Amino acid sequence: MKTLMGLILVFATTAFGATDDLAARTPYSATGRYQNNPSLHTTLYVGVAKSLSGDAFVNRLAAHVDLVKQNLDDRGLVSYTVYATSDHEVAVMQWTSEAAMTQAFEEVGGAVRADGEEFLSPKLWETMSSLPNYPDENFFENILLALPAQ
Repeated sequence: MKTLMGLILVFATTAFGATDDLAARTPYSATGRYQNNPSLHTTLYVGVAKSLSGDAFVNRLAAHVDLVKQNLDDRGLVSYTVYATSDHEVAVMQWTSEAAMTQAFEEVGGAVRADGEEFLSPKLWETMSSLPNYPDENFFENILLALPAQ
């Protein structure tokens, strides 16, 4: 996996919705609790679809987002903001601490990882050192543009 540094990003506020509202190229807050708070442990994940594309990929990703919420929401996950394209997931996850994230994945993350591995190949997973006011469409598109070619 590659890491990204030095992006210039533009931010705005985006509404929260139900997982049924997950749509391509529209930021979706799975938790509705994003905070521009540097004391939180914030990670950036990018996954590439293994075989699905278009609506089939977005629908499969929506089911995965539900699984993440069910398994991790009460284990230190503060915020989970997702951006889908026809073949990518870009996600910003905020945790009460790195230790809480590690413990959550050790205790119940196996189901989440196994589910994701069925249809996603991880391209990037890193801690974010600077936080957006809110990760909007421009933020996510800039992440995708900065990724190395496949």
